[in-house]
Amino acid sequence: MITLLLVLVSYISVGSESNEKVIYFDQIQINEVYDNETGNHRLDQLIFMDWQSLLLPVKDVPGLQRPGHKFMVEHWVMLPDTCRDRTDVLDKAKWTASLEKFLLAIPPLQRAGLWSKYKYPGKYTAAHSMQPKKTKDGFYTVRVPKGWRNPSPVSVAGDTTGEHLVIKAKILLHTQTLYDPEALAKKQFPNWERRLFVRPKTGLPHIWRR
Repeated sequence: MITLLLVLVSYISVGSESNEKVIYFDQIQINEVYDNETGNHRLDQLIFMDWQSLLLPVKDVPGLQRPGHKFMVEHWVMLPDTCRDRTDVLDKAKWTASLEKFLLAIPPLQRAGLWSKYKYPGKYTAAHSMQPKKTKDGFYTVRVPKGWRNPSPVSVAGDTTGEHLVIKAKILLHTQTLYDPEALAKKQFPNWERRLFVRPKTGLPHIWRR
């Protein structure tokens, strides 16, 4: 019952910020990044993406590109540490059991060293205030709080979290990766070409308008 009330309150609060700036993207991605060598949790982030028209490399033909479409990263923000609950005893026990099972396949001499490297990451909390939630208008909506830092290294006038922002998208994707997809995206779509939180979308219309 308490959980239901909390979900209801968050649903209402996210959808009722009528005086705040609303920004639309085609997709929001919740991304959990883990270390490639140890598998330890590194960071959590929200990635905001648009369906873009661009030149894409042709597989197995070096240097050749053809027009295509792809979701491209327009902006991102870090999720705070509070989006993970590290006090969940049952989840930690389940995680420890999985780790023990994995280490059984490792030679005994290596096992002790590996055990010391793995750290319990905490349980991702879907009820966190910065978790996108579906609102009455059919969009996944997240409220970026005032004062939350802008991660972009590019200084753009007006691109600030000095105001509350409401971000909406039609598609929500939750990923767990051993690499940072936003960092890889910069190779095709550098910061100075991105919308960030100030520029309108250019090129293809939003996916729900086509």
